[in-house]
Amino acid sequence: MKKASFLLCLFILIATSVQSQQKVNISLKDFLEKVRLNNLEYAAEKLNINIADAAIESAKVFNDPNVAIGYGSAEIYGMKMGSSVGIEVSKTFSYGKRPAAIEYAKSERELTKILLDDYFQNLRAYATSLWIDVIKKQRLFDVQMSTYQMVRELVAIDSLRQVEGWIGEIDAKQSRVEAGIMYNELLNSEVELQHAYLNLTNVCGVSAADTIIVPSTTTIKHVRQFNLSELLREAPSKRADILAAASGIDLSEKGLRVAKASNNTDFDIAVGLNLHKEAKNEIAPSPFHRDFSVSLSIPIPISTKLYNGEVKAARSKIQQAELKYKSAVQVMETEIIESYNNYLKLDKQLKSYSNGLLINAKDVLDEKKTGYRKGDTPFLEVLDAQRTYDSILIMYFETMYNKSEALVKLEKAAGIWDIE
Repeated sequence: MKKASFLLCLFILIATSVQSQQKVNISLKDFLEKVRLNNLEYAAEKLNINIADAAIESAKVFNDPNVAIGYGSAEIYGMKMGSSVGIEVSKTFSYGKRPAAIEYAKSERELTKILLDDYFQNLRAYATSLWIDVIKKQRLFDVQMSTYQMVRELVAIDSLRQVEGWIGEIDAKQSRVEAGIMYNELLNSEVELQHAYLNLTNVCGVSAADTIIVPSTTTIKHVRQFNLSELLREAPSKRADILAAASGIDLSEKGLRVAKASNNTDFDIAVGLNLHKEAKNEIAPSPFHRDFSVSLSIPIPISTKLYNGEVKAARSKIQQAELKYKSAVQVMETEIIESYNNYLKLDKQLKSYSNGLLINAKDVLDEKKTGYRKGDTPFLEVLDAQRTYDSILIMYFETMYNKSEALVKLEKAAGIWDIE
């Protein structure tokens, strides 16, 4: 009766923390699709494409023509010298600047798109890691819950044996103490699991106030065979950050064209029309007439020839972009090799647990439990066997999920994705 009441209180406590939240079980594929569609930070990053499009529109702006209207008078009091009205249309021509700016803006947009892909690749790997963390915590919680229930059964048996005089009060207290310790550990694990659910829910843009995302499976498929040489060869064309570094070189080259075009000489062309009113003075009379004017204004490019810092800076930026690309490739190769070796190591460790270690520990525990029920095995021996089995089982689960995490890191490093 005490056992039933105790477990009932535990489950009421767990249920109360999420009583106002609906649990939604979804697959990893559907979860990642929610992340792609609803993640708020990713949605904000996607607006960079709109900003880049606006920058292209801004680069298409050209020099507008100018219109000047003037009035002149040569009037001397009483001599009727006449007056004039003039209009002039002028425009500044910038050779090569506008096309260079448009090409640069288009390259910036392409780089922005690649960086957005890189952001999503990182987000997808991060979200999958959260998924793995949740199912790992769920498995460990289930192990602790199973052990706790077993210990409560032994506590109930010890209570009956104490009443019947088979064991002393100290032995019965010892079993209750062990059960209390496990209960506290179970509560801590349950809280950690709920926090992991919240993180999983938040990353896919769902409000945790009324909905909790729960994985519909406790494993991901991580049986993969990789060829290291193939991964290293193909990764530069698949990893978005490497493609972004390569695009950075192209952008720097376009920047050099912009810098060179900025040194091109601008020139102004103006066309004017003047209307002169009839002058009726006796000294120099003139009829109504008009005249036209065309002018060309070309600055002398002294300073641009003496000081070409923009061009020098643009050339240095190209060299800088090339070095950054080479550095990014080196970092990528290191990440792939380290992730590959770690994945193989964890694969071997996981197989070692499957080669009889878990089975043997479970057989020992079952024998101890059978002996305890017959009265031949002390409680502490059963507890030690249970702890040994739990320890091996926990290490097995941790290795299994660490291998899943290693798979995520390896595929992210190689720029591929086929995780289910």
